Amino acid sequence: MGRANYSFNDKYLLTLTMRRDGSSRFGENTKYGNFPGIAVGWNITNESFMKGVVFIDMLKLRAGWGKVGNQGVAPYQTQGLLGRTTYAFGATGAFGYRPNTIGNADLKWESSANANIGLDFSIYRGRVQGSLEFYETNTKDLLLSDFLPGSTGFNAVTRNVGHTRNKGIELGVTTVNVNSKNGFKWTTDFQFTKNKEEIVELYNGKVDDVGNRWFIGYPLNTYYDFKKIGIWQTNEADQAKAFGSEVGQIKIQDTNGDNKITAADRVIIGNDVPKWAGGLTNRFEYAGFDLSFFLYGRFGNTILSGFHRNQLQLAGRYQQIKVDYWTPNNPTNEFPRPKSNQEFPVYNSSLFYYDGSFIKLRNINFGYTFSGRVAKKIGAESVRLYSSIQQPKIWSSYLSKYNGVDPEAAITNSATGLTAVTSDVTPSTTVTTFGLNIKF
Repeated sequence: MGRANYSFNDKYLLTLTMRRDGSSRFGENTKYGNFPGIAVGWNITNESFMKGVVFIDMLKLRAGWGKVGNQGVAPYQTQGLLGRTTYAFGATGAFGYRPNTIGNADLKWESSANANIGLDFSIYRGRVQGSLEFYETNTKDLLLSDFLPGSTGFNAVTRNVGHTRNKGIELGVTTVNVNSKNGFKWTTDFQFTKNKEEIVELYNGKVDDVGNRWFIGYPLNTYYDFKKIGIWQTNEADQAKAFGSEVGQIKIQDTNGDNKITAADRVIIGNDVPKWAGGLTNRFEYAGFDLSFFLYGRFGNTILSGFHRNQLQLAGRYQQIKVDYWTPNNPTNEFPRPKSNQEFPVYNSSLFYYDGSFIKLRNINFGYTFSGRVAKKIGAESVRLYSSIQQPKIWSSYLSKYNGVDPEAAITNSATGLTAVTSDVTPSTTVTTFGLNIKF
């Protein structure tokens, strides 16, 4: 790796880097990758025309571009590996080996090129400071398991597939709201992020791969399924029968209008990438007391709820969550009627998608720092009594119809695009702590 830095008059900054990495996980002709980078900066506040602008303490414009590599695959993916198997040796059973994976001698580094432009600022003697940044990352030659038809004898092969893009904006601001002479101080930190993730190309160009649920213009983890539009009501008995269903069952959107429900009626339900996220921290200090709390929110993403999949059989034989299900006296459009002879409702997967928006109070911290005189009496430099509460409150049902445990826990497996559907069954834990810090 090599790096060169240049600065002129503390106004103009330039950094050049070059990195060459090698990995034995790739083929003989693709072991090495070159990853350059360049960054420039302009300290605007050091320009002569800024001398009269007294309310601006610091203003710096910066931009950069660089590439990084990813070798995140298991060893020996370039080679065809063997797996243990059984076979008949005459009339006797025996153990042996068979081809288990398809090798790919051309497997090479996945590369991500990142470009960004940002502005750092501080005004009114540091009362307001922060940074604003726009970025775009293009990742090419992704190291992915490309699924294969079972008729080939193999499930998948690791390949450099396609092109994805992430672009967005990040804003971080810190303000000193109050800093009075009597010792009361109030500061605020605010963070805002908005990111768009999309597949640009796959192995066949700009063509969707429905089998893997990869769609051009959408994130890798996109949900593709039948869309529930209600429950068949009593006055729709004939229409429900025409669709092979019955009153009280899930009504699915007939997307192509052919008066039947087939795989062609599946639609994109959503994805796990939030439209935006933000955090807010407030800190207060007065006469030795200090208080802080942090709020975090994520909005506009879809979750596939494992909580509902595991607890929503509606067969009458298992414990399950309380839901607003259909009966002749309760003609709701939320959940289908229970049936003892039906293990799961038909098209039940359409019930598991929810708006994953939430606001969470992540922590509250409260403390008191004793005066230096008290600390000296016990031979200490400082003494502080404190209490903290982690994750005391989450608001989700107020923002969406999700009534599970914790929408933030509905994580995804980005390697396969499949949601870990049992993850959101584990609730967030509220932890209260009391402590005493003594510094000698």
